[in-house]
Amino acid sequence: MVTAAEGAEEFYNFSNEARYEDAAGARARDHHLRQAYMGHQKYMIVDNEAINFEEKINRSIGLVSSVIGLPTDVNVFKKYLLSAPVVLPDEIRSEKLTIYETYINVPIRLYEDLHRENITICVRERKKNGLKVYNYEKRYNVGDERIQEMRSISAREYFSYCKNKSETTVTLHKERICFVYQTHYFVMETYVNVPG
Repeated sequence: MVTAAEGAEEFYNFSNEARYEDAAGARARDHHLRQAYMGHQKYMIVDNEAINFEEKINRSIGLVSSVIGLPTDVNVFKKYLLSAPVVLPDEIRSEKLTIYETYINVPIRLYEDLHRENITICVRERKKNGLKVYNYEKRYNVGDERIQEMRSISAREYFSYCKNKSETTVTLHKERICFVYQTHYFVMETYVNVPG
């Protein structure tokens, strides 16, 4: 949640015992926190565009619900297709990540579960500043609902899953740039090995 000191200054006051800094100090701390978490795969910002604090809290609850897989009416993402790479101004700090996404063959036992349909499984390697993390993601339908399960895995598990790569797909190589502009979080992805 973005501090009220940025965009809702009239509500930033010292009646809240947790506040010990002036508005400028709160904005600076808020900017540092945003920069620290930039690039995290579940990073989201709740700005001060809400009509009131209750709406801001409800938006926060909706975002958390979407991350943990609960139904929500909050629109989490908007996607745009850019016709050309965007060069960011020097004053906008960004984080760069390299991502490899490999779709793997679905084990037969998962197809035998009659409640799950349209099963896809992929594993990802995310590299930032020379450090790598790996995760496993499974998506499937149960009735009209799309379920997503994700968990962290070890490098050994990642490479083991990659041995079972689907022959009909390529491992996607994506370059991701994450940045914050006017309290909005943006992610630009370039697919390196996909023509067009």
